[in-house]
Amino acid sequence: MRSLCSRKGAKYLVKVYRLTVWILIGAVLVSLSTMGFLLVQQMAYLKSGAAPRGVFMSVYLLCSAVITVLSIVQISFYFYFTRQCKISIETRQTELFNQSLKWLYRNSVMTFIEVVVHIISIVCYLLFIFSKYPY
Repeated sequence: MRSLCSRKGAKYLVKVYRLTVWILIGAVLVSLSTMGFLLVQQMAYLKSGAAPRGVFMSVYLLCSAVITVLSIVQISFYFYFTRQCKISIETRQTELFNQSLKWLYRNSVMTFIEVVVHIISIVCYLLFIFSKYPY
């Protein structure tokens, strides 16, 4: 069976895998912090009686929560790709390497979806601001 990549390439894939583990842990911590911040912010608004109302702000808050979840899913797909890639190189299984590319594709799809949700979020936030404070 042919080698999948050079030793130098294999070393880099192992380094990417190790780094991805830390990226995933960091993403989970950031996502939990973001969800906590959104919850505390919403509770503070409700307590003060100045809760932001309107469709745009509701969509913005929903988009923020969705982006947080999408980030974890996206990085998880990348983690699965690097893990399967690493295993395929260690075991020299070309078919397993080819299968790992589906996780890279899924990661790319999630990245695209996350960008679209970010754009929607920004537009809704700007519409909320301009409707509340017109020129």
